[in-house]
Amino acid sequence: MESRNAQAGSLGSDFGWFGVAFWDEANSLLADNKAAMKELGILNDWRNAIAHQNFTTVSPAAPPNLTLNQVRRWRRLCDRLARTFDRVMRTYLGSLIGGPPWPA
Repeated sequence: MESRNAQAGSLGSDFGWFGVAFWDEANSLLADNKAAMKELGILNDWRNAIAHQNFTTVSPAAPPNLTLNQVRRWRRLCDRLARTFDRVMRTYLGSLIGGPPWPA
């Protein structure tokens, strides 16, 4: 299901349960946040195309053209986003409990 993908809206909503202004904080740490969110959307489009074996939205009128280099860029993006999300939550939780909840 597309609604279960790690999209900007669902991520903000999920982390929002903790009471943190998640995207405000994450965007302050991501210099290229708009480009990163656009790329996350493209990654989700490809994920859905592969999962549902329907490539019309990602590669209209042509064979699928996903490359290993693109997948590697997405992996670096996901790693960078995970580190950013970790930093946001570490800072937020640390402010609640008076110290870092885990080592940096």
